[in-house]
Formats: sequence, C-alpha cells, structure tokens
Amino acid sequence: MSKGASTNQSAVRRITIDSVIDENTIRLEECTLVAGTKDFDDIVGEWEGHRAVYITPKDYRSVLGITPEQARRYKWKSFKEGQVFLLGGFEVTGGKDRKHRFKVSPGRRRFVPVHVMIRKDLEELYFRALERSD
Repeated sequence: MSKGASTNQSAVRRITIDSVIDENTIRLEECTLVAGTKDFDDIVGEWEGHRAVYITPKDYRSVLGITPEQARRYKWKSFKEGQVFLLGGFEVTGGKDRKHRFKVSPGRRRFVPVHVMIRKDLEELYFRALERSD
C-alpha cells in the first residue's frame, strides 16, 4: 500500500475511487498501461501494476498530478466510490462502435472521468430500447 501515486507524468494511469474511508481519506486503485500499448480502453487486460493509494484533501491534487484548473472542476467532495478516471498523455479516439477508445499521445495531459462516458452510453442504449418497445 502506498501513500503517493506514480510520478511519471507522461504515463497513462487508470484511477478508480475504491473506497471513501472517511471525510479525510480515500483509497484509490491505481494502475498503468502495459508497456508498449498505443491504443487502449478502460478494460482489464491493458493495465498493470495495480496498487492501493491513499489520498487526503491536502494532498489529492499533487498525488493525482492534476492541474489547478482540473482541481477546480474535481473538488475533494466530488469523489465517490466507483468513479474511474484516466490521467496522463492520451486522447479520446472513440468511433461509432467503440466510444471508449483512447490513443497514447505523449505531451498531452488529460484527466477524463470514464465513468461519465460509460453512464451516458448506458442511458443512450436504454432510451433506444424504450423507443423500440413502443
């Protein structure tokens, strides 16, 4: 178990809010892309080095490596169990059939809430199914 997260700022990390222990402590699960991966999604198998990381309101910005602008959008109290974020040098490539596809892009710096993308897709599927049942 680790107090701090990875320091390689160009690496792509997948961060899951594993447990909100109390108002001052959150346990994350952090992992990185398998070496040599160029295109990826948030599916298990492309990620390695799973480890527990503990963050607090005082250190979460530096531990996660997010910018001040990102910290204004993602305040401490906004983190909930089950949220999944991608952080690092990548871009969203998507596509009609694979909306959650990403490409490694060194030099870019993103912090993307993957759980929001997935929820929107599920809502879209649900409403399409409702339309078909009419």
